[in-house]
Amino acid sequence: MLKTKVKHREIGREKALQLLYQRELSRSEIDKVIDYFEFGEIPDDAVLYAIDLFEKIEKNKEEIDEVIKNHLIKWEWNRILPVDRNILRIGTYELLYRKDIPTGAIIDQAVRLAKRFGGYEDSFRFINGILGRIADEVRSEEKDRS
Repeated sequence: MLKTKVKHREIGREKALQLLYQRELSRSEIDKVIDYFEFGEIPDDAVLYAIDLFEKIEKNKEEIDEVIKNHLIKWEWNRILPVDRNILRIGTYELLYRKDIPTGAIIDQAVRLAKRFGGYEDSFRFINGILGRIADEVRSEEKDRS
């Protein structure tokens, strides 16, 4: 059961990334992006996770983007490619709002997305570094419990 849930989240993150990317490029309404998106043959749980993630990131985008911007070192927000920016949004959202998902799993999944879809060959390093800094700040209580 747990392994299935993890796999659905992984697939859901990938689809959420595609939804976020499509929304950013098309500037279409959230509902229209969802309505016209082709999810293909994926489990219902993955579709639900993707839509939930997409909608909640869109709802909290200003806060999420501000957190990311505050953790950029020698890098300008507008220089980050849309796909990398949206991977960062997914990871940051989960770090901030999904305390039920372990920090390591969130960062690992973001790195996997970056390796597969990232705008540059080494996007995964960039994303890993930023999410690591964000996690150090917003998930410090996990370290305190160890």
